[in-house]
Amino acid sequence: PGSMNWANSYIFANSPSFLERLGTLCQKEAIKPECEVFDGGMMGNIAYYMKKGFLATPVHYQFVLGVSGGMPGNADSLAYLLPKMLPGSTWSITGIGKDHLPCMLLGLAEGCDGLRVGLEDNIFLEKGVLATNAQLVERACKLGELAGRTIATAADAREILGLTKHI
Repeated sequence: PGSMNWANSYIFANSPSFLERLGTLCQKEAIKPECEVFDGGMMGNIAYYMKKGFLATPVHYQFVLGVSGGMPGNADSLAYLLPKMLPGSTWSITGIGKDHLPCMLLGLAEGCDGLRVGLEDNIFLEKGVLATNAQLVERACKLGELAGRTIATAADAREILGLTKHI
């Protein structure tokens, strides 16, 4: 829902006109966007695009923390973001690199609707040990179970997010 200086190396650009077109298209095609939030100002952008009708309720927030140029992957960042969510919304979280595991634990502690895992965000299972996507998913499931959470099936996830199954 905004632009940022990604890892202090290039501009991750999302112009207002692009976001308006994308929001309109998502609604037309009945696609629920994942609003990836890297920095606090993006929360205000989501509220703006909602007010202007380019996003539909409920919103799904995907907090992506720990990217240089964005918010750190820590409890202070999450404590800032959560109260700014629009009512009735869902949220999930991921941390980039070394922040991956701490952000999963923070998310579970704060009642997230989902954890995002995968090699796009983190390539290590532990320091120096390369991971596979399957290993990252297995670890997330174990953490969820330890936190007393039920692991969602695909059908459960569609229900949580308010999605319609397309055939």
